[in-house]
Amino acid sequence: ASDFSNLASYIWDYYAVDINTLQATKITGMPKTRYVHSNEQGITEIDGSIYLWLANGNQNGYYKLDESANTATKAFDVSDGGLVSGFIHLD
Repeated sequence: ASDFSNLASYIWDYYAVDINTLQATKITGMPKTRYVHSNEQGITEIDGSIYLWLANGNQNGYYKLDESANTATKAFDVSDGGLVSGFIHLD
């Protein structure tokens, strides 16, 4: 039988993959996260920027990706409910 007991463990990292060479490069600047199962907002684009969801202990929020440097910095916390169901753009 399959063992998925590690999905909630903080062992997961984000990687950028070059589609032409298939070379994977770890995105730095953020701690390890648990698996992003059942969260279609795990990686999302907002106004041209890429955001990566992270849950690790008492940390729950999004990091903004700097594609040119392959690094991520903390953008905002998710404090109510635990998961984001979607994003909308307000003008």
